[in-house]
Parts: sequence; C-alpha cells; structure tokens
Amino acid sequence: MRKVNTTKMAELTWSSPKGKFIGAGKEISEALGRKPESTDLNERHPFDVEILRIPPG
Repeated sequence: MRKVNTTKMAELTWSSPKGKFIGAGKEISEALGRKPESTDLNERHPFDVEILRIPPG
C-alpha cells in the first residue's frame, strides 16, 4: 500500500472566469501514481481521490 503525506503536497487553486467561485485542491490519486493522460486501464485508478477546499459563501 502506498502512502502520501498530504501536508507536503502542492495545492492547485482554480476560479471561475468572473472570479465568483474559487477553490483549492490536492490531487491524491496523481500523487499515488495515477497517470492522468494514459488511456491504458492498467495505469489508471478506478476512481480519483482529491482533497478540495471551497470557501464559505
């Protein structure tokens, strides 16, 4: 089993085009070895795991 320390992972931020909606997330599946561009099912996970933060409001 692989483990990842999420406190040391970079956080990806995003926002809507008008800036009304924002969020930040850590892509756990890719840190565990998922290859996002691969079309081979043996190199992909059956589901993605992400820690997502959305500010209140």
